[in-house]
Amino acid sequence: MHFETLFTVDICGGEPFLVFFIFASETPHHTTMNTFLLLSCLIATAVANDSSRSHRDLLNPRKGVGLTVAAGMEVEISQKLLDYGAGIINELIATELSKVAIPEISGEKDGFNYDVSNCQLSASISSPSAAFVAGSGLSIDLAGVNLDAKCDWSYKLHSWPHVPDGSGSLDATAGGNTAVSASIAATVQGGKVVLSVTQSNVDIDDFDVSIHGSILSWLYDLIIDAFKGDIKSDIASAAKSAITNVIETTLNQV
Repeated sequence: MHFETLFTVDICGGEPFLVFFIFASETPHHTTMNTFLLLSCLIATAVANDSSRSHRDLLNPRKGVGLTVAAGMEVEISQKLLDYGAGIINELIATELSKVAIPEISGEKDGFNYDVSNCQLSASISSPSAAFVAGSGLSIDLAGVNLDAKCDWSYKLHSWPHVPDGSGSLDATAGGNTAVSASIAATVQGGKVVLSVTQSNVDIDDFDVSIHGSILSWLYDLIIDAFKGDIKSDIASAAKSAITNVIETTLNQV
């Protein structure tokens, strides 16, 4: 257990007059502390990007990021604080991704009715990071993304007595090179920090699909193709919407 300097303000080139010390431990962080850390990071970013001020971005290899936000004032933010902020955004995005609805797949082929439904998606992100981008804001990179989907499937002969038939479940996992990144601009408008997403990228690795139960070969191929095509595309699109929702709606309400 130890104390770390995460945020300092230096006025007129003198000694820092305001320093936030954050207690670091292995225990989970409280919501209040998370909000404070994230807001500290975002407010400093917004002030640094305020076009009404004379400023420049500096990088201090030893302590973190120094932002000269106005004549005689420098705000210094450690990389630790940036990573805290990325971690909080990471949790919010992972939660939004878990709400993504995978559309039902159904139809008729070769005299059989088929259905893939009740799909549930969960997401975890193990390696969030953040960095200042000179003149634009924050860059968020979420690596180590794992997506897990669980679905039910069934088929039956279209004609009475509707046999043969069958049903089962499937697990689909995408990890490996799956990654999410976003560029966030923060400005001060009417005395309030306003965030916006200027760019976002979602790269999803191919899904590894495991089928449980006896299944017709053509239905197996159809499911595999769906996870490589439409489902993968739908999840990527929903992930981008989730990023925008977290940044521009959720965080702007803090």
